[in-house]
Amino acid sequence: MPTVVTSAEQWDVLAKTPPKNKEKKVSPDKAIDIYLKGKAAGFEEGKKDFHTTVKQIMNNGIRAAHKHTTEALEYFGDIGVKPASTRLKIVSPFAYEVVFIVSAKVYRSPIMEKVYNHVLDKQNEVKSKGYNIDFFVTHGTSKKAMVDALCHDGFDLEYKEV
Repeated sequence: MPTVVTSAEQWDVLAKTPPKNKEKKVSPDKAIDIYLKGKAAGFEEGKKDFHTTVKQIMNNGIRAAHKHTTEALEYFGDIGVKPASTRLKIVSPFAYEVVFIVSAKVYRSPIMEKVYNHVLDKQNEVKSKGYNIDFFVTHGTSKKAMVDALCHDGFDLEYKEV
């Protein structure tokens, strides 16, 4: 409880009374150094937590994108469509794009309506799960040229079955 001083004599007595707890006096420079060290340590700890969280979100998103891509490829196999390549682009920790490269013959065939209907249904299903995945289908004549172009557009990861 604070002491209430009512007269000059009490003020004198209070000024001459040593503090009960012997606290170390810290210079203003030392106080600033201590503050900055604590702030830096807290920042580093927060940065580690942030990176761990983002990494976990990315891993979960990539696993989910792989799962939904596998399901789409299984359906494609059931209707006789075999993509030459399937590639993933990470747009953000919550958004992914998958492109399927099919032959020009398949791309121009009526079966593409089933392919597009399936991937649109899959996209709508996934949107309710807290992240977004978009599927694209394109055709390519030269796999190497197509893959180079897709990598340039950010589709760096190739689908592999596990």
